[in-house]
Amino acid sequence: MRVSSRVLTGFVFLVAAAFCGCGFSKGVDQAKKAVDEFHTRFNAKQFDAIFDAADPGWKKATDRDTSDKFFARVQRKLGACTTSTSGGYNYNVTTSGTFVTINYETTCANGKLAEEFRWRVDGDKVLLVAYNANNPLLLTD
Repeated sequence: MRVSSRVLTGFVFLVAAAFCGCGFSKGVDQAKKAVDEFHTRFNAKQFDAIFDAADPGWKKATDRDTSDKFFARVQRKLGACTTSTSGGYNYNVTTSGTFVTINYETTCANGKLAEEFRWRVDGDKVLLVAYNANNPLLLTD
């Protein structure tokens, strides 16, 4: 029995896609769990813990004091955050590492907060690389 090269190529492609998909799914699930942990720390005002658990790239871009003040401002303006809904994600593998960017709409005491998280997946660790928070209240004093 002879297997055609098209069938063999298709089979190899399906097996490779299945393996890639498993890693992809795991990275996204890890990032979603990291968002939950971030929100727990944010609501508890554990801004130092957020900084300590962040990627070295975060720590290079901003010092601890600035990072803490930023998160304190978001919490002061919007209050405690209760529920979050994922609005989509992007999974990217580069020579610099594997990154997951996730967008959330989060309900806080004083309004909705649009959040974008960028995580670097490093084995079983997920490290915060970038965070963007958007709400008009953040523009006022």
